[in-house]
Amino acid sequence: MSIRSQLFAQGTAASVALALVAAGGAPPASAAGHPAASPPAAIAASVVPLVVPTASVTRYAKTTANLNLRRGAGTRYSSLGVMKKGAVVVRTGKTSGAWWQVRYGGKTGWASSTYLRATGTTAAATPRPSTGSSTRWFAGTQALYTRPTFASKRLQAFTKGMKATTLRTSGSWTYVQAPGSRGWIPTRDLSKTATRYTGSTVLRSSSYRWTRYASNVRTGGSTSTRSLGVVPAGEMMPRLSGRNGWTRVKTSKGVGWIKNTLLTNLATQAPPHLQPVTAKMIKKVRAAYGPTFGSVGTLRNGSIGHRLGTGSDFMMRGWNSASGIRHGNALAAYLVRNRASLDIDYLIWRDRIWLRQDGQWGPYSKGGWGRHLNARGWNATTMHYDHVHVETLVD
Repeated sequence: MSIRSQLFAQGTAASVALALVAAGGAPPASAAGHPAASPPAAIAASVVPLVVPTASVTRYAKTTANLNLRRGAGTRYSSLGVMKKGAVVVRTGKTSGAWWQVRYGGKTGWASSTYLRATGTTAAATPRPSTGSSTRWFAGTQALYTRPTFASKRLQAFTKGMKATTLRTSGSWTYVQAPGSRGWIPTRDLSKTATRYTGSTVLRSSSYRWTRYASNVRTGGSTSTRSLGVVPAGEMMPRLSGRNGWTRVKTSKGVGWIKNTLLTNLATQAPPHLQPVTAKMIKKVRAAYGPTFGSVGTLRNGSIGHRLGTGSDFMMRGWNSASGIRHGNALAAYLVRNRASLDIDYLIWRDRIWLRQDGQWGPYSKGGWGRHLNARGWNATTMHYDHVHVETLVD
């Protein structure tokens, strides 16, 4: 599954309950040849519709990175949800230092103005349906929806490079005809040019940078400015701007400048460490559910998440037993419940995938996801029966 170059729009921070319902069918064989337990339980989640308000405010702003909408003006306040890069928000006019109060997704909260750019557009706030067809291609692995909102039912997912025909638009959503399925998709997730899917885990990014070496983060674009600290090699960070051979980035040491020769826009191999947000998440999970799982797989070649240090595999003890399934369900529920504080992007468990963008669980192997695993074949490991896969969100 391609992730950071195709970050999902995020759901709200409302509590989401998991309801487990037994399902029948033949179990897959595990990678070790052992029979797996029954197919996954159907997991349902309630979500609050994520719709941009239509208030008659003339001042708008657009996010320049994936950005938390917080309860108060500061990072110490809890998140109400994550606004995807490019989202249009409505400004209320209230400010507190570098923080602006904004309305987004039916909620009013605070966001750092560092990642907001004033705009006059109201397109996202006042959708205008339009018609007309054209050819587009999926920009990454993306799902279709029954209606132009993440609160509607999630349909089949299609991988990067899949051809689609646009049928009509409504605000920031487009209704498309894809092979064997029709549905709505955020317009930003469609490309005007064809990009062939290769299964490659090389990620070239215009929005993110990675440190080549341990690097100083400075207050300005010069070695004569003060250092905020040293970030390790391989850290992933949003790119904010650049000038005179320096790039302004958001790092674990704060927002600052790093010399371009120390950075790369290409992630081709596993970094030498976990991303800080991932390490924090694993520490919390160990404290809460440590006895229920064995090893935790993190850095390795393979999926982009594991290469970037944002992916983790919690290998469940007795995964094919009733207690192992119960423990895995509990761990997954904990992660969904604490998705905001742990910065959870998506989960995969027992052939089901949960996305933060819509708060829903849905089919994994039969839902159009995991195409990169086709060559390995579908078994208890590739279908995630023996482990809970967790991806954290770097924002």
